[in-house]
Formats: sequence, C-alpha cells, structure tokens
Amino acid sequence: MRVHRVLLDEAAATMRETGANMLPKYEEISLGGMAVNVTEC
Repeated sequence: MRVHRVLLDEAAATMRETGANMLPKYEEISLGGMAVNVTEC
C-alpha cells in the first residue's frame, strides 16, 4: 500500500493560491458565497 503525504505548508500555500485566484462571486465573504443565500446563522 502506498501512502501519500502533503506537508501542511504546501497545503496552506495551495489554499492561499486558490483563494487568490477565486472569483469574488464565489468567495465566502459577507457580500458573496453562502452569505447571499443563507441569512440565518
């Protein structure tokens, strides 16, 4: 069995890059994403 590991720093860098490239329409901020359609929290 083969085990694949990803370093935490690599995962964080990938998430940062993905977030930077994401269209504002899909970002989870108070003006987009779930905030547009889900108002009760």
